[in-house]
Amino acid sequence: MAQETSAPPRAQEKKQYLSHDLVLQILLHLPTIGSLLRFTSVSRTWHNTITGDRSFQGHHFLLQEPGVLIRPRIRSYAAEHTPRYTTPGLYQWERKSRPDTATLVQAMDSLPEDEAWRHKLAHCDGLVLVPTNGCRVRVLNPATRRVLTLPLTESQRGGAPFEGSFGLGHDSRSGTYKVARFFYRSGGASLLTGVYPSNLGMEVFSIGRDQRWRETAVPPPYPVFAGQTATFFKGSLLWMINESLILGNRDVAVRGLLHFNLEDESFSVMPAPPRCPELWYSTSNLAEIRGELCLAHLCPPNHGTPATTQASRIVWIWACDGAIPPRWVQRHAIDAPSCIHMIAASDADNDGVVLQRGSCILECSERWGIEGVVFRKRALYYFKV
Repeated sequence: MAQETSAPPRAQEKKQYLSHDLVLQILLHLPTIGSLLRFTSVSRTWHNTITGDRSFQGHHFLLQEPGVLIRPRIRSYAAEHTPRYTTPGLYQWERKSRPDTATLVQAMDSLPEDEAWRHKLAHCDGLVLVPTNGCRVRVLNPATRRVLTLPLTESQRGGAPFEGSFGLGHDSRSGTYKVARFFYRSGGASLLTGVYPSNLGMEVFSIGRDQRWRETAVPPPYPVFAGQTATFFKGSLLWMINESLILGNRDVAVRGLLHFNLEDESFSVMPAPPRCPELWYSTSNLAEIRGELCLAHLCPPNHGTPATTQASRIVWIWACDGAIPPRWVQRHAIDAPSCIHMIAASDADNDGVVLQRGSCILECSERWGIEGVVFRKRALYYFKV
């Protein structure tokens, strides 16, 4: 009988394997935060990379199409021709792919504009702070559509209108996002003609760690403008100092920015740019653009250039890299009738800036010159999807 021979063992199928570097490249090119977060449940390694690796998050952010969050204000009239403003939500403006369209990403129907008109939005790493004149402070994440309402402070429990200022930033030492609240201890800024540090206070709330607001060990040394939202820049929050509340009590005027370090929660003063005689909330504003701190300042009449007229004044835009002391460099000089608020960097020019003036969105695409500044005015259409 012929000897039976068994078939050779079946060769094991070769397992497909993706290296971690290749996985990172795939994840980096996912188009949205929402699509990225869906992959956190695949494995613990992917979860830790997506949610905890700051380097990965930074690279993913840089690869996304530049966009701007816009909060439109809709005006209507009630009895006796009194204007009323409402905000339907936050809209995403993708300037390259959809230059004339803004899409709703976060509804805000539950937040009346009458309650939030005074304080501007603050943002950090995609999170948006919505402070109000009332008692509530909210942090929005438009990517996940989540809303966090912070607890009340002791001074807010009485329900009185808040005369202070807020800010949002990231503390790299503790890895947490912090909300800062500047406040006046006695009656608010409107009742003061001069202040001392004992009248000022700063409270901090660390998201994900703190259960209640806590006051800083040292009070702020100088007052800021009520309703002015801080600008986050390289680990610190910055406000413009309100000089009008200092001069009554101090012999020396302090001109510049109140600097609040989120790591050690200490205060210092950043000097203002040269040729800026006074910084006012209505004539100056701050923004981080291309990794630089930028300050737009509306010059007084007959200041800056001979071409300035009563109906047209010059807006200087200064920039610094955050060094101590700061090295301010003049970037733009713009002929404008009022202060222009900086929004973001322009895609049209390496030195350009996207600006807001009233309800208009403008782009400044030339580096220098009053006569040579080129604007492109945009009319946006808002959609809900």
